[in-house]
Amino acid sequence: MIKKPAYYLDSAAGMGWGESSAKLDRERVSLLTDYIYGSKVLDVGCGSGIYTDYLSSLGYKVWGLDFVEKFIANAKKNKKGNFIKGRAEKLPFEDNSFDTVFLFDILEHGDDKKILQQAKRVTCKRIIVIVPRMVDKELEQS
Repeated sequence: MIKKPAYYLDSAAGMGWGESSAKLDRERVSLLTDYIYGSKVLDVGCGSGIYTDYLSSLGYKVWGLDFVEKFIANAKKNKKGNFIKGRAEKLPFEDNSFDTVFLFDILEHGDDKKILQQAKRVTCKRIIVIVPRMVDKELEQS
């Protein structure tokens, strides 16, 4: 079930996606620094842009994509990296544009098959995926 941007804005603070609530997760940082391949990276479903910002500070060329306009607007003001509004099911990038694409907790927010197909299309080296152990009941697909 695909939710409207208002759902994500309203849920951001409580779910850890919000500008004031988002924090780098030590295990995810380790995963990224251990497995990123190449220098061009795409963060699909970037939310507040915290991982895009972190990787940019390490010297990677990083793009963060989210379909919530307010997340992108805030990230452009407050974070390092390139931020673009778009949908994970139809990534606005050319084939093989990125060395690494990562998707943290976004497959449950849309058509997972389309999201993975798009990630595969725009990366030439590596895709890193994390899925949650528990999903918000409102997001479960029938």
